[in-house]
Amino acid sequence: MAKRPLGLGKASKAKKQKKPIEEKEESIEVGSTEDQAGEGELTVELKEEADADDELAQLQALWNTYFESDRDNELVLNGIVHECDRLLRNSNEKAADESKEGKEEEDDDSLPDFFYAIYALSLAELSNFHPDEVESYFKESLDRIEIGLEKYSESRVLWFAESKILLLKLSLQHVSQLTIDTEEEHGQHMELENILDEAYLSFGAALVSCKMNNDYSLINRETYEFFEILDDLLDIINNFGKHNKEEDDEEEDDDEDDDTELDELHPLSPILEDFKYNQWLKDKLIEFSDFFVKFKYDKTSPEDVSLYRDMSKRIGQWYLREAEIPIKVYTTLTYDDEFEGIEEYEGLTVNEAQSKGQNSLKLALDALKQAQDEDDPETWVAVAECMISLGNLYQLDCKDQEFYYKSAEEILIKANISTNGKYDDILENLLDN
Repeated sequence: MAKRPLGLGKASKAKKQKKPIEEKEESIEVGSTEDQAGEGELTVELKEEADADDELAQLQALWNTYFESDRDNELVLNGIVHECDRLLRNSNEKAADESKEGKEEEDDDSLPDFFYAIYALSLAELSNFHPDEVESYFKESLDRIEIGLEKYSESRVLWFAESKILLLKLSLQHVSQLTIDTEEEHGQHMELENILDEAYLSFGAALVSCKMNNDYSLINRETYEFFEILDDLLDIINNFGKHNKEEDDEEEDDDEDDDTELDELHPLSPILEDFKYNQWLKDKLIEFSDFFVKFKYDKTSPEDVSLYRDMSKRIGQWYLREAEIPIKVYTTLTYDDEFEGIEEYEGLTVNEAQSKGQNSLKLALDALKQAQDEDDPETWVAVAECMISLGNLYQLDCKDQEFYYKSAEEILIKANISTNGKYDDILENLLDN
């Protein structure tokens, strides 16, 4: 068995980039095939049934179809926005005609809250195709949310949509424009923090409303995307200015540090130093997942199973991050000769680090087990990696360490057979030690 903790390499998935598409005028026609019906006209096959005589149901189905696609078709987005324009114009004309006829204004608006959410989200999505016009797109998008909230002041669908749009605005309009050398200008960090805080408040309010009204219909893949965007955003901020470790390893060794620390005057520095944003994400993600499991999860639905696995994987990853410092402290104080006689490191004793690390890794292991897919060996290996990390936090050759190492070995052998030797290096590292 290992005489020092075992280490495993990490892999990262490349992000799919969207490319701008030249904007065209077009109309949307709902049909049974997805192709160009003619110049300027697009036929889109809906992925769900919708009443052909209900324009709003057709709009909702069209948005759902776009959301579940690769989301790389600007023509469809433009068509959705133009349809929203038409429906709003018709609604306004109808209201004006009724006013002229002296009819009393009805309490209920003819356009529901989800209409304004779709309108706003479509405009926000269009910013991906027009990098030079993101500010105007987000302004228009948030204007639609504001108009909707004026009519439906406690709308969960609008709060969820607003939270996502604010994160996209922060990422595409602000963070993407910063460099490591950017300095604070006129309270810029306050503006960035305010946008992030507003996104948190909107999403939190929507979750509270779901619970108070016992309505969990919106706990789904679309609202879960908030966590994906936020996780990516915080990852960018937390690693802002750091060199790519893999690229550094390919370069010649030098005396320079791998990391470049943000200056305290950098606009992102206050967010980076405030742990509350990371803690909030983990807490709300767990709450969202609990709601889904208790009130929505259908184990016979492939879509629900996929969402549950994604949520469980992300929760597991957050517990792994939470364990990083305790692991570092325990490993350093236990095995680094330069720290011999030192009782505390990073504010933790060796026993405190061991306990905290074990607790976090056990929670991570539970979540990663739920994220396993019998057809995806990579998800098995994630469990094995967590087991090895957990084994590293026990005394050498004790029963607990032997158990976790042996369990990880069995999983890795199975995964290696399934992938024709993809995990040879990891398995050899485990067996050699």
